[in-house]
Amino acid sequence: MRIAVALLVALWATAASAGPMPEKFSAIYVVKKGFVDIGEVRRTLTPGANGRYVFESVTSTTGVASWVAKGSIVERSTWILKNAAIQPLEYYYERTFGKGKQVRLDFNWDKNTVTN
Repeated sequence: MRIAVALLVALWATAASAGPMPEKFSAIYVVKKGFVDIGEVRRTLTPGANGRYVFESVTSTTGVASWVAKGSIVERSTWILKNAAIQPLEYYYERTFGKGKQVRLDFNWDKNTVTN
């Protein structure tokens, strides 16, 4: 969750001066422990309907690590760009290994509330 919040803050800080948002973004990172690949992180930023953007990060184990801890972590933020600032609409987190965990936050800007 900290990574998604940090990314949103970074995007917010640069949104006003950086010009238009990218149409699409994706990146794949390899997670290593020493010289061994143990996971993969896939990050995407996709524009959606009605000016919405979806930022998603999916981390999953690969190789030998997947024999020990099979699963993934999914973080997804849906937001709009309003007055050159990011306004979050929804945040979703799911961890499918270990004890597992699922969180969904909905932002209601008319009422200034967040529900879990």
